[in-house]
Amino acid sequence: MIVMRFLMDENVDDAVGKYLSSLGHEVTYSRDVLNASAPDAMLLHLSLQFGLIVVTHDRDFKRLAKQVPQGLVGAVRRGAGRIQIAVSEDQAIARLAEIIDEICVNYELALRKQRRFLAQISATQVSYITNALLEGDAEKNP
Repeated sequence: MIVMRFLMDENVDDAVGKYLSSLGHEVTYSRDVLNASAPDAMLLHLSLQFGLIVVTHDRDFKRLAKQVPQGLVGAVRRGAGRIQIAVSEDQAIARLAEIIDEICVNYELALRKQRRFLAQISATQVSYITNALLEGDAEKNP
């Protein structure tokens, strides 16, 4: 199994991070690298700069991603992405356990295609967005 590098938003229960870590993935908690009042834009910046997958319940990361300056878009590190969990805290681990293999496969595909990994998880479905290009791919793949 591929090892993913997660950056846990403060609104996600620590148990989710512990679960992902127990599967062998790298987990960093936002509180360990940012102060508690840091805006979500800082979390997004860390994700892009260091190739981390933000795990969040927030829906505003999509809006924030559209505001990333063009100069930074070219500097996005391989592996960067986002998982938005749209289920309650008490259902998050069970839902992830049901689909973790699917998430890993889609993450690996995103890496091969040089795309950011973007997933939205609800109680009944998982959506993957595969049109998010990395480092100058727009020029390579018009």
